[in-house]
Amino acid sequence: MHGRVKVRTTEEQEKIKQLERQKKLSEFKRGMQLVVQKRKNQEWNDELLLVTEKILVRNPDIYTLWNVRREIFFYNNWTNEEHLQKFEQELTLTELCLRENPKSYCIWHHRTWVNEQISDPNWRKELELCNKCLNLDERNFHCWDYRRFIVNKAKISDLEELEFTTTKILNNFSNYSSWYYRSKLLQKLYPSNVHDLPIKSEKHDEELDLVMNATFTDPNDSSAWFYHRWLLDFTKPQYTLWQAVLTKNKIIAVSHKQVSSNLYLYLNNEKINCKWKSATGRNYSFVWTARFKKTLADNSNQAFLKLDETIYNMKKSNSEDTWIYKSQMIGTNYNISKLKEQLENYRQLSIMEPKNKWSKLTSYYLMLRIDPIEYHADIIKILENLMELDPLRINYYKDIRSKCILDYSLHFAIDENIDINYSIDLSTSEITTLSSHVQYLTFYRDVNLANNYLGSKLYQLYTLQECETLDLSNNTITSLRAFPTLNCLKILLLTGNQITNSEEVIGVIERHNLSKLDLRSNPIPELASLVNKIKDNYPDIKVVV
Repeated sequence: MHGRVKVRTTEEQEKIKQLERQKKLSEFKRGMQLVVQKRKNQEWNDELLLVTEKILVRNPDIYTLWNVRREIFFYNNWTNEEHLQKFEQELTLTELCLRENPKSYCIWHHRTWVNEQISDPNWRKELELCNKCLNLDERNFHCWDYRRFIVNKAKISDLEELEFTTTKILNNFSNYSSWYYRSKLLQKLYPSNVHDLPIKSEKHDEELDLVMNATFTDPNDSSAWFYHRWLLDFTKPQYTLWQAVLTKNKIIAVSHKQVSSNLYLYLNNEKINCKWKSATGRNYSFVWTARFKKTLADNSNQAFLKLDETIYNMKKSNSEDTWIYKSQMIGTNYNISKLKEQLENYRQLSIMEPKNKWSKLTSYYLMLRIDPIEYHADIIKILENLMELDPLRINYYKDIRSKCILDYSLHFAIDENIDINYSIDLSTSEITTLSSHVQYLTFYRDVNLANNYLGSKLYQLYTLQECETLDLSNNTITSLRAFPTLNCLKILLLTGNQITNSEEVIGVIERHNLSKLDLRSNPIPELASLVNKIKDNYPDIKVVV
């Protein structure tokens, strides 16, 4: 029909696109071959600059080509004016390439290199470029990294940068990069000198108000919630060593964090030679033990441990002929009234937004900081609610619940008037992991962990080196392969699990001097044969089946 534009069919369009792709590919191959050949022949001329430029404008992530361009600068003896002109061309090229891919490591790295070669770069111009890029994409972390480089070179104050983050955040509360940058700046401008606040108390309260405004404005965006978590979740233990017990035959030292064997024992100011052994068998551990070749004398009137140049004085026990060190209980530096105000506000937000998990999770963190013992029941209720609301992360919430239950149980198990409590009952507590508290169970001799869910976490029991009786009944245990060697273990109760491998049972027996082993209600094949084998080879063990 006359007057109508002919519309190409899909097949015709595809053929045209294919021809264009083939043409570009051919040009790319020819260009790369020329670059390789010239580099091999060390022909560092303008043609090589032109060829690499044409390829990079379309394919800015080819790191080799940026390296070639830097080599050209290295091998050419240009005048200062020529160098400056070439560097300006490089800046123009990187700007063009950033339009193609603003998140390319190669481009930002090359631009950094260029500015470091120029004697007097225009840092303000570079800062404007960062602002343009961040206006297009506020989460371009490559640009944020480059901005930090520029800010340092341009001697821009941290306070000015803090104001910049405030502006960006107020424009968009979802700007995660600004929140993160802000946290770093605040720690430089308002450093904290206490163990549980990341910044000074007054500024900390201001930040809590700012972030609460953001979370109420957009409750479903995670950026501000993560910043709020940083404000609440900061902790730096004042004492590395948690507890130590010294007897005539050995010493056990337990720390809040994993440390090396950089431990030294002194009695009456005299250094005692100790061969320290970690509970993990590795170079770093929560628990270190040393046994003495000769029994220590009774005439000591002073004992202390030295760990990483810090001295921990030990006291003589009232109940036994032992020396004991216990780290002090440290009070909180949080503004409790401010936290309670926030808690009430987030409870109201949870009512208004019943499906919002962030308000509930933040309420949990607030309660932890205010008083985890007083709020224990509320904490458990919130975590159970989160399991229903956010089933994809149910195991995460179960592990958090385990940590809270352990905190609560250990709070009542540790009596300040008793040097050491040797028994603890953690049964029927729905514990799924001990990971956050393994070291704090070290000195217990009678440990009841029955009716929990530690089946796949038996390796976490490695700190129970003083444990004599261990109850792991009904813990969904299917394998004993990961069961650690516990040197003092006498009684092991494994009732009601799903253990099937008799060789693993024998393996546990071989590594321990057991007096009793309870295997009732386990689907072990040929159980009678296993029992007879144990009786024949280990007659001192009482096997209950």
